[in-house]
Amino acid sequence: MNDDLRVLPLPIAEWDPSLKNIVDDMHGSPINVHRLMANHPALLQAWWNFRNYSVDGGDLGRRKGELVILRVATRVRAWYEWGAHVERALKVGISREEIERV
Repeated sequence: MNDDLRVLPLPIAEWDPSLKNIVDDMHGSPINVHRLMANHPALLQAWWNFRNYSVDGGDLGRRKGELVILRVATRVRAWYEWGAHVERALKVGISREEIERV
């Protein structure tokens, strides 16, 4: 791949000031996907709002929302996402048996 076409995670010091809320929400330590998306501030801000809506349960509520996230993670084989949301699912009352059935 041509190195000129690569998009690299952006150091926080280079983030657009409009993304301060995300840095604050992540306690000053955004993960790599956030740093990558920071190359396009409008995209990251729109995704951040969607992410928060989804993680908070949206119209589904937290329990159903976590089940949907886990199901999507299995369908697209997003094991990182799966791992991150198993703990969240347990915290909202989803049993290990229910998680295994997903």
